[in-house]
Amino acid sequence: MTEISFFYLISSEFLKKVRSRSKVLNWIPRGKMKVLIHTILLLSVLACNSSKPQTTSSGAINASAPYKWTAAFPRTMAISSDFDANEHTAINLMSTAWKSSVSNTVTWISYGADTSEVSLNNLDALYDGVMGVYKAAHWPSTLPGSALAVTQIFGRRYNTGSSTEFVNIEHADILVNDDFYDFDTADTGPGYDLRTVILHEMGHFLGLQHKASSSNSTLSIMYPSIGSTEAKRAPKALDISDISSKYGIASSSASPAAIAQRVKYEIKSGDVGEAVKIIYELRADGTCVHTVEPFIKKHN
Repeated sequence: MTEISFFYLISSEFLKKVRSRSKVLNWIPRGKMKVLIHTILLLSVLACNSSKPQTTSSGAINASAPYKWTAAFPRTMAISSDFDANEHTAINLMSTAWKSSVSNTVTWISYGADTSEVSLNNLDALYDGVMGVYKAAHWPSTLPGSALAVTQIFGRRYNTGSSTEFVNIEHADILVNDDFYDFDTADTGPGYDLRTVILHEMGHFLGLQHKASSSNSTLSIMYPSIGSTEAKRAPKALDISDISSKYGIASSSASPAAIAQRVKYEIKSGDVGEAVKIIYELRADGTCVHTVEPFIKKHN
């Protein structure tokens, strides 16, 4: 991590914590605080940093191992009632964009009843049976304020230590950082394009990883950074190829390795798997961050 990026992260977290826990910056309106954060963003530079490798009782976690759903589509999500009507429409349009990317052969996401906003003080508690898209007006202190949005995934890793290691997704949620950033749905600004952010996070929800190379900035929606005036509202050819080969879908843009991909995700006989949690961050400063760590679900 560069010294400038490190300064940005420290500054962002400092402003966030001081404003919420003391009177020093409480007089700054929420909108002005966002401007201050955006100003600090100008000091940052593009970088891609992998998380520190994590280990479990089964050994080191392969952070690059693929992850996917083995349960049938569509997966049902609930949109937070805190999103307004235009934002709600924007979210729906992006799930439709993923469906259209594979010529409407798969409905990836369907929607149940809206969900009320939940407490984000304990992110593990989101593994609650409701997979949501949440508008976080109070961004959790355990996540960096530099993240525009986060997708948190719970699953089980199988075939540990082999070339076919993968994570089977069991639950996932999307969190949008409405505390530090403004989002736009009408192309009038100010704010980041909500549709672009949601399209990217839905890619993670479906099992796509970051495309961190700078050469992918215009070739994939999964590039880990967006500009404040940037709009990407449909998966690119690289994204379509990735998701098509991952789930064995015939597509004009898909890789011919669909059958090989199906074999790749077979679980070895007797493998009970091990619970893990994956967090992907979309950061405004271009830093590529994701973590994979062991997870123990606590039952009430």
